[in-house]
Amino acid sequence: VTKHELSLKITNLNPTDSGNYTCVVYSDVHQLQWTFFLKVNNAPESIPIINNRPSNKTAVAGSKVTFICSCLSIPSVEMIWAKLHRINGSYGSGPLFHGDP
Repeated sequence: VTKHELSLKITNLNPTDSGNYTCVVYSDVHQLQWTFFLKVNNAPESIPIINNRPSNKTAVAGSKVTFICSCLSIPSVEMIWAKLHRINGSYGSGPLFHGDP
């Protein structure tokens, strides 16, 4: 008796990978098969994670600066830039730009 093994590795699964898969074993005399069903669900929602945090910068008046902020999330999120400012002795913030990442 000889043991044989064959694996099927599917990476980066998504719901379109759902379906029937069949392992077929055959020789000159016999053929066997085993069919199974794979169901791929959407990933559960998660709390967004900021994975690229902007750092403090000092700039000269009239020059440009760029800040990059990125996050990982399921499902997709909306991101905004806001500036903290003082109004009548209190601090508040307002959106500068918003959009889909």
